[in-house]
Amino acid sequence: MEVTGPRRVALRVGAGLPIAQVMSRPVDTVAAEARLYSAIALMRQMGRRHLPVLDAAGRAIGLLRLDAALAAAAPGMLERVRQIHAADRAGATQRRRAIAELSAEVMRDGAGVADVQALIAALNNDRYAATARTLLAEHGPPLVGFALLVMGSGGRGESLLGADQDNGLILADYPDAAHDRVDGWFRGFAEVLNQRMSEHGIELCRGGVMAHHPLWRKSLSQWCHQLDLWLAKRSPAALLNADIFFDFQCVFGDAGLAAALRDHVTRRLRGNCSFLGALARREEEYDVALGFFGRLVMRDSASDRCGAVDLKLGGLGRLVDAVRLLALMHGIAETPTRLAELKVRGKLAEAEFDDIASALDVLATVLLQQQRRDIAAGREPGNLVPASNLRSRVRERLTVALQIVRRFRRRVHADLTGNLF
Repeated sequence: MEVTGPRRVALRVGAGLPIAQVMSRPVDTVAAEARLYSAIALMRQMGRRHLPVLDAAGRAIGLLRLDAALAAAAPGMLERVRQIHAADRAGATQRRRAIAELSAEVMRDGAGVADVQALIAALNNDRYAATARTLLAEHGPPLVGFALLVMGSGGRGESLLGADQDNGLILADYPDAAHDRVDGWFRGFAEVLNQRMSEHGIELCRGGVMAHHPLWRKSLSQWCHQLDLWLAKRSPAALLNADIFFDFQCVFGDAGLAAALRDHVTRRLRGNCSFLGALARREEEYDVALGFFGRLVMRDSASDRCGAVDLKLGGLGRLVDAVRLLALMHGIAETPTRLAELKVRGKLAEAEFDDIASALDVLATVLLQQQRRDIAAGREPGNLVPASNLRSRVRERLTVALQIVRRFRRRVHADLTGNLF
């Protein structure tokens, strides 16, 4: 087993210090039978340079290094990654096309759609980190420590090709008298960050969920107070903002600030049926894209006279929301592993877990394929899948997936509110 990492630690501490005091917990691991693409995506998503490899019995059999994994990956994948980095400098269109081609290539090589989503999220989050580093080099060190957060699909590690910006900042606490100076520095930092991310193909959020907006740029204490206000107020705006916020992940800066905020969120929401029930009731205004007799509900589409199905609003988004609510109810903090953790804790039966995982796979695969078609045709990647692209077998699979989504949503709603809808 490679022991470079532990050797570095051993040089800095006393021999008698317990291992528990110098190692992070829980320990992220990868199964020996996992695909290399999956391990690379996991390491980049978690910010790890090394990852223990476990056999079927859960025993450590080695340590995978990120540099070695990348070197062993398919040459085509590495070339695509190089193209993406080059496209970062060339502009949004080139970068988006390079990521679309990479996603197609790794799926042809056998990667699952969840692995591809994690890889896309990792590439986008790497771009956030690189942009933040460049800004610090240009503008000098920040006045206080900070964490750059990504929310939404990037925070969950479930990005597709049409992701826009959902981001924020946590600032280390500072004296009230320094607010104008400190917040002014970070306002300028955030404005440039958001603009440059747009230039790299991650569009500005139409709803304004970005760090240049003061609502999404606060000190740690202010964030904790903001969450408490949302929990108490429960207005439509409070419910919407809280729901967006819960998927945050630190992609650059002081991860300890994000961990402290995550701990506050988890403690305040665990078992909080009153607030989570309010979120569940808010979900009643949305439905899955199934109509009478189990037919797909089509919306008007400029590209197809027969209409198109919105697989985010009427499918994937509804399932993600239900998983989030159930996980928060049971105190599950980590966003990328919520579904698996619900199963481990016995909150999902094995059959229900398999159904949900299958539905996620079908919905994300069909949507990703459509977004690649959009990009190849020079269109913005969206969430509408035209009827003309849905063959009978695909329609059948989507119908089954959406039935699973509807059933699971109703189950979670009943758990949190005591009522059916």
